[in-house]
Amino acid sequence: MLLTLTGACITLIIVNVLLMLRILSLRASTAAQSAARSTAQSTAQSARDEPIKAILLLRTDLEMQKGKAVAQAMHAAYAAGYHAQNTPLEKEWAKYGFKKVALRVGSEDEMKELVSQFKKRDIPVYPVVDAGRTQVAPNTWTVTMVGPYYESDIDQVTGHLRLA
Repeated sequence: MLLTLTGACITLIIVNVLLMLRILSLRASTAAQSAARSTAQSTAQSARDEPIKAILLLRTDLEMQKGKAVAQAMHAAYAAGYHAQNTPLEKEWAKYGFKKVALRVGSEDEMKELVSQFKKRDIPVYPVVDAGRTQVAPNTWTVTMVGPYYESDIDQVTGHLRLA
């Protein structure tokens, strides 16, 4: 079955995961943990006054069923939200309503190229490699969450991609 998840469905799931992480973070965080996660780079980056977003890169060549794609998106969203907790970028991202977008990627090679470009720009990436117990082969790279980061920097890399 060809993947026909709407961007709205994926976005709703990602929002729920991120909100859950935010609530857990508020309950469990301490000033020491917050300081440890805030790097000098992210502090400097938070001074930029522009929108921040995260994106989900979803491989459409795998033809995952909806539930599988959603589970993979949740893994990626959890990783991104966990690592962004209590950072200046996460706080700025909250100001923009935790904006996120799901985009189509046609192959693993295209995914590798995109991730390489993000890494060159020091934009955080969270790839998900599936164990292969259900619909895809073991060690299949299914999705990647990018960000949160500055929208203009992300768009330089992904401006040509179609919405998922």
